[in-house]
This record gives sequence, C-alpha cells and structure tokens, in this order.
Amino acid sequence: IPLRVVDTGYGIERLAWFTQKVPTAFHAVYGSLLDEFYKLLGVEPAPRNLLWAAARDAGRLDPENPESIKRFYERAARDVGLEPSEAEKLLRREAAVYALLDHSKTIALMLADGIVPSNTGEGYLARLVIRRAIRLIKKLGSDVSLVELVERQARFWGNDYYPQMLRNIDYILKVTRIEEERYRRSLERGLREVARLLRRKRSLSLDDLIVLYDSHGLPPDMVAEAAAKLGVKVDVPHNFYAIVAERHGASGGIAKRAEHPSLPQDVVGWLKGFPATERLFHQNPYLREFNAKVLGVKGVYLVLDRTAFYPTGGGQLYDTGVIRLCGEEYQVKRVEKVGDVIVHVLDREPRSNCSEAWGRIDWERRYRLMRHHTCVHVILGAARRVLGEHVWQAGAEKTPEKARLDITHYETLSPEEIRRIEELANRAILERIDVETKIVDRNEAEKLYGFRLYQGGVPMTPRLRVVKIGDWDVEACFGTHVANTAEIGAVKITRVEKLQDGVIRLELVAGSEVARYASELEERVNRAASIVGGNATELEKRVEKLIRDYNNTRQNFNKLRRYIVEQLAERIKNESLTIDGIRIYVVKDKLPLHDLYQELTKLLSQEDPDGITIA
Repeated sequence: IPLRVVDTGYGIERLAWFTQKVPTAFHAVYGSLLDEFYKLLGVEPAPRNLLWAAARDAGRLDPENPESIKRFYERAARDVGLEPSEAEKLLRREAAVYALLDHSKTIALMLADGIVPSNTGEGYLARLVIRRAIRLIKKLGSDVSLVELVERQARFWGNDYYPQMLRNIDYILKVTRIEEERYRRSLERGLREVARLLRRKRSLSLDDLIVLYDSHGLPPDMVAEAAAKLGVKVDVPHNFYAIVAERHGASGGIAKRAEHPSLPQDVVGWLKGFPATERLFHQNPYLREFNAKVLGVKGVYLVLDRTAFYPTGGGQLYDTGVIRLCGEEYQVKRVEKVGDVIVHVLDREPRSNCSEAWGRIDWERRYRLMRHHTCVHVILGAARRVLGEHVWQAGAEKTPEKARLDITHYETLSPEEIRRIEELANRAILERIDVETKIVDRNEAEKLYGFRLYQGGVPMTPRLRVVKIGDWDVEACFGTHVANTAEIGAVKITRVEKLQDGVIRLELVAGSEVARYASELEERVNRAASIVGGNATELEKRVEKLIRDYNNTRQNFNKLRRYIVEQLAERIKNESLTIDGIRIYVVKDKLPLHDLYQELTKLLSQEDPDGITIA
C-alpha cells in the first residue's frame, strides 16, 4: 500500500532493553526463546562481560569502515582480557544467533500474512530471508532445521501477540520445509554451474554473481570460495545484497494492465479539464440504454456527463455499443478512464456539434463480462478454501470469451485440487448467494473486512466500492457484477499453469461460454475418434489399443534393428583386414537409417577397442 510513513527512530525494542538492564535488546525482547535457540543451535552463549563491553562501545562502531570494526573488537577484547581474534569469533557467533532470532521471526510473520516465497516482489524478500537464515545455520555448524526454529517462534509469539502465526502454522511450516529442500537442491546445481562458468571464462562479473544468487541461491562468498579452489579470485561488492534487493524492488511483480494504454498524450491532457463522469454502470449494471449531455468532442474521442459504458479497469475489458448524436449512430470501439473522466472512442469523428446523446451498450457482451468478473471472485474464494489463507490474487483479466485469475501459491496445483476448486465454485453458484455492492469509508471497510479487500490492488480513495458475495468473498472492486451467483450459471476451469515461481494461473469460462467450451471439446473428441476409427464412446479404448500396438511394434522394431546390426557386424568382422596388428573394419553397406551406423560402430568398438571402423 503506497502510504506515507514517518520513521521517528524511537526504537521501541531499545526502550525495553534499557529498562530491563540486560546486555542486548535480544535478551530483552526474546527472553527465554534466546536460551532455547542457544540449545537448538548447539552454541555456547558469549560471556556476559564481553557482551556488556561490546554494548558500551557499539555507538562508536562504523559498520562500513573495516578499520572501525577492527578497533571495536580490540577495545571489547581489552576490556575483558581476551585476544581480539577470540573476542571477534565470540561476538560474530553471537550476532549470528541474534540474526537467526530475527530472521526466523520475520519468516513466521511474513508467511502468516500469506506471502508466498518467489523471485519477485514481496515473495522475493521472503525467500531472501529464508535463505539467509539457512546460511547462518550452516555458518554456525549446526544441523538444526530452519523449520524447527520457525516453529519455536510461531508458538512463542502466537498465543498473545500474533494469533495468525498459530492459525496458519501448518502453512508456515510446510512452506519453510519446501524452501529448505529447494535451496539444498539449488545449491548443488549452482556449484556445478560455477565450475561450468569458470571453465568457459576465467572471471565472474557482478551480473554473474547476481544470476547465481537469484537462480541457484548461491551467496557470493560461497561462489568466491568455490572459485578460489579453481584458482580464480572473485571480487564481491560489500553492498551485494543491497544491489540485489534494489534490482528486485524495481522489477515489481505481475504486470498490471495499463488503465489507458493507447490514448494519445494530448487527449489525456485534454480529459483532465472535465468534471467526473457519472457512472451509470455502477448505479445499475443492468442498464442498457441511457441519455446524456455532451461535454466535449476531440476527433473520435467523446466525453459525456454520464455513461452506462464501462471503461477498461479492474482487469475487465471495456464495453462496446452505439452512441447516437444528432440522429446519427456511431459505433463505440473502446472506452477508457483517465482519473474520474470516462472517454468513448468512436468509429469515426462526429460531423455535427451536438449537445445531447443517446447510448446503448452491447448487452450480450456486457453480461458475459459481468458473469466472468463475478466468477473470478467466486473462484478466488474457492481457491482460498482449498489451498489455504495464503492465497492472494496476483492478477486477473476478464473478457467476454473467458477469464483468467493469477493466484499466489507455492507449488503446482494437483488435478484433485483443481477439481475441488471447481466443485466448490459451482456449489457457491448453486447456492444463489446475493452479490452486494456498496460504497464504504476506507477505515470502516478495513475494520470490517481487513486487508483482504485489496485483492485487485489498492484504490487510493477515501471511500471504497466494496463487492461482497455473502461470506464467500469480499473485495474492493471497480468492475460490474451480476446480482446473484446463480446468474453465473456454471464455471469450468479450462487451463492451469505455473506462471512463475509462486504464481499459478487459472483460466476459466462461465455462463454460456461453458456450453460453447463443451461444444468445442466435443468436436475435438469426435475428430479424434474419426482419426482413430469408431465413435466418441469408443475413443478411450481405441487410443489404449493404439498405444499398446505402438509399444509392441516398437519393441519388435528394436529387436529387428539389433538383429540386423549383429548380422552386419559379424559379416564385417569376417571381411576385416589386419595391418600392423590392428584390425580394420569397413562398412560397405548403405544403411537406411543414420543411427544404424552409430550402433554398428559402437558394437564393433566394444568387441575390439583397438580396432578401427571406417563407415
């Protein structure tokens, strides 16, 4: 949410630290959990007097200055009678434990809020923290699982402070476990990739380091260590992680549809001079015809004081239809919105200056859009019930022919999960749930429904248009919807694919498009049946028989190939020559398949490794 925040720098955890008279804020905030982490990690706590010495001197430390860091360890060591190297070792180990405390708590909080680890946006931050935590565990030489540390955090904080941690603990632990395993496999692949890169070129650039980190999770220090074993020095920027985070922050997440992608800039500027257009499509989405006053015309661009034509927005396509000006009808090719002003793009420039207009939307097209838009809400509610509360809308598009919904999820959907989502959605349609639309003050809406409202993005307005489908789904939404889920008729999920790491795309059809989809599917089945022979009811059996016949034929063909190769090899051996103790095999036959030469030469070389085959 693009909010302006004032960072006061109070450091509330520091206040707890000062009042409890303990050496660090971690002792104050985590208390007994810190002791649990020492035991789980197999780490002996640093001496208290060393921690106090470090705390007293921390204000003089410049973490960006290596000389300042060196002096910090020297002063702390001198205060407690240790060697600087020993003090540094103890304090660095202690810092790793503290970092794991913070990281594991952050992981529990992020996952409890429904974030799915991925390589973009907030999902990337979750993955970044998880992988840093895993590396810290490895650095400490511990074999404890990150899952165990995260579970301790969830149970420590979940009862009194963050109940969502315990509510979503199954999801939190499952995703952490999956990410641990993915990272392990990725590291193995990554180290092989480092060796491959260094065989091709004897240096690694910053871009190479970032690719290795993003694609395989290889931290730059691990890359540098692997490269050093191969005799290559790799320079790692001290702010490497800041560079990576900045790049990912700039890349953003799923691409959103532009609100006015093809309007000329002069038209956009012209539109800003008009008052807000009255949205008849919100007042009554079933309104098909309307009268309005003409406020302005610029070429083929028309602005009215009010309109029933829906503009592109909220992932929903614009309406089309006709507008009559001075007795002449014009086709509405496209409708866009700039700010609160709606502009109609006509098929040609009006010939007369008219003050009044009459419009009629293409109702059949609009109704299909309304069904698809409402159906996306229903499918989202079903997905959340089947997959878990972590599911969020990552993108959506509604057209007259179909709709698509991108959701956050950590793995590809199974056929059973897809079936259950579709079944639940159709059940909600049959339950005839009313679809309510109301304008609500933003603060009141957030209090009533929470941030789940913002599935399709965050409208930066003081009042929100809230679309509520009973207890099934509620969202802040600009689109047009049917009045009751029964009007959707039915829904069919037609395609599911993994769009990117952490995002699954569902394509679907609703209403009359389900019948059209079934009809097209039936046609394809009938065509396939005619190709294999028989009718549609026999298709499955005939395909199974074809596959069996194909496999049998392939087996027989391979046996025949082997027999031919062996016979040829025997004949060639009988006709071979011996020169200076080396046998020469000559393949004189012109073989119909090129790979037969390969099989033949391979067989001959296996039987006589020192021989020479000429083909």
